[in-house]
Amino acid sequence: MDDDDEHSASQAHSSKGDQTDWTEDSDDDLYRSIISDNVDKIIIAQDSLRAFTNTICPSSYGSMTEVKFSALDGLIVKPIGIYGSKEEIVQLLLSLGVVDDYIAAQLVVNHSETSVSKPSLRSGLYIVRSDRETISSEQLFVIYWLEDAT
Repeated sequence: MDDDDEHSASQAHSSKGDQTDWTEDSDDDLYRSIISDNVDKIIIAQDSLRAFTNTICPSSYGSMTEVKFSALDGLIVKPIGIYGSKEEIVQLLLSLGVVDDYIAAQLVVNHSETSVSKPSLRSGLYIVRSDRETISSEQLFVIYWLEDAT
């Protein structure tokens, strides 16, 4: 998000005491900025979160403010945290069958070394399901995808 996007976002919450701003942009993503020497932004992809939540528990997620937590309380999720080199993470994704060879090759390309903009993953946390069927107890992989410079 560039400065122009940030200024056009509608402000939902501002607190001077804890120096936290909450803004919501037109793409329905939520941003949190901590105002200090460092800027920390949390981006929640609403469409992906909605799709994931409604897949594991149908009709449980309408919007950020319309979540049926009582329906989600009955789910048992077994997350496994994954952190490491992009190459090793991509090997895991290949072994799980969630990416093909073409996508795997694109994921390990260092995008910071080229001036041409190519599709890539942003640094952040991603949830990967190893089984696409909805079940009440499910194993999930929570992957931290590193920045290209890391």
